[in-house]
Amino acid sequence: MMGFVRRRADGSARRRFVVALLLIFADAYQRPPLSRRPRAPAPRAWADDVVAEFAGGARDGGGDVARASRVREALEALKAPLAPAWDNDECVALGAAASDAAFDGWFSLDDLLAACDAGEVVEAGRGVLGAGGAWQMARVGARGAPVSRGDVAGVLDARATCVLNSLDATCPRVAALSLAAIDAFGLPVCVNLYATGAGARVSAPPHTDTQRVLVMQCHGNKRWRVWRPPRPDRRPGADPLARGKGDDVLELGELEETPAADVVLGPGDCLYVPAGWPHTTDTLECAVDDEPSVHLTLGVDTHIWGLDGLGARAGALALARKDDALAGRETAADPDRFWGSLRKDLPALGWRGGDADDAARVAAFVASTDAALAAERDTCGEVAARALAHGAEIAAAIRGLYADVVFHTSGPGASPAKRSAPHFARLEATMESLLRSYRANAVASKFAVGDAVLAPYLGTDDYEEAVVDNVRVDGRLDVVFLDGDFEQGLDPAVVTPKKKKKKAKTKLGGLGGAAPAKKKKKVKKR
Repeated sequence: MMGFVRRRADGSARRRFVVALLLIFADAYQRPPLSRRPRAPAPRAWADDVVAEFAGGARDGGGDVARASRVREALEALKAPLAPAWDNDECVALGAAASDAAFDGWFSLDDLLAACDAGEVVEAGRGVLGAGGAWQMARVGARGAPVSRGDVAGVLDARATCVLNSLDATCPRVAALSLAAIDAFGLPVCVNLYATGAGARVSAPPHTDTQRVLVMQCHGNKRWRVWRPPRPDRRPGADPLARGKGDDVLELGELEETPAADVVLGPGDCLYVPAGWPHTTDTLECAVDDEPSVHLTLGVDTHIWGLDGLGARAGALALARKDDALAGRETAADPDRFWGSLRKDLPALGWRGGDADDAARVAAFVASTDAALAAERDTCGEVAARALAHGAEIAAAIRGLYADVVFHTSGPGASPAKRSAPHFARLEATMESLLRSYRANAVASKFAVGDAVLAPYLGTDDYEEAVVDNVRVDGRLDVVFLDGDFEQGLDPAVVTPKKKKKKAKTKLGGLGGAAPAKKKKKVKKR
């Protein structure tokens, strides 16, 4: 149910990735590389350390961090039962006892309404079924105004779902939870909140997410059904990590008949769902005393930051100045290869790296490299080192955002919405820096992805309008024609930039920008 999407770093997929960059935030705060962090302290000590670390902030966030210390302790307790599912990409439900019921009431409906009153809910959406049944978001509340408790109540009364994406970017209490999660897992995270009225036949239709998620049920009950991913090659034009969203519809007929999990989560229960696993939710028959459901979803962001086999593969081939034969056709790969290699997280990331040093982590990555890169072992090692350092920098930067929300480390006075603004630029620059380092050996080109061009049509002498879909590391171009046909590996010398039509100049004058009326000449009557 998370909303961040990214694909490969070229073609139309790269454009989706650039959009995704703007949905997560960063700050200048830096931490040591993940592999050299000390072992996690006890929760109480963790809270004291965090408060001391950000003591110079303009806000006293000690109370929020103290409450989050219980989450920190719960996440440590969940690691042992979670590890097998995490490593093997399996879904697992964990009862409240596994976390000592830490999430039961941790963020209730009253807490959500109080956050609205404090102006901490800047934006919200209402899940609706779009054309054909895809899940889409309709705005909740007035544009440009904080979401009110009345806005939330209206959604719940309609037996619908109110979606608060990245609530940790504006709400200090939830931001403190994200601080606890980053320090527990050593990976970039974000937290969404979902509040659903009792009796909702469909809270969310079948869909997939880019993130692996840990669902934490805080209030009421909700039924979850989760399936193993369908074969990506059956829908090669669809994004396996964003099925059922936008204009895409994920039909139940595409999924296995029996779900991998069919469970009702009650207060304190947790559910772990790997990235790309379809799931749907409802509160039709599980609500007690007509109580709404409130849960927090902790999304762990690895795929959108290039911390998987596909991102590393693209980096290794770019450094070696070799074209990627899978570029744009990743979903056509064998499903075992797609999920087990291309979309598999880099090994030894964050908490799964244990006490391994950076050299051991790089060696683990090289050993797990996609078979097609067997000849690029040295390059893969270099990419792994860069990716691991990049992952640590991203996690530290996002941690800086949450610290700012909790402690106002950037100073007092900014609204919740504006406080996160400087973090956008920092994170975007960090990601762009990694991509530039991968493409440092690429041939300079006057063309860019998305450029409108005239290109020879399918080997003929006829030139047709097209759009640049990919600029290869050797400078050759892949283009897509307006009728959907495509040509790959074109010599840039035979491709011509399409000239833009000049707009007619209009003289403006008077109110509303209208041109002043010409004065009529007076004619003297004789």
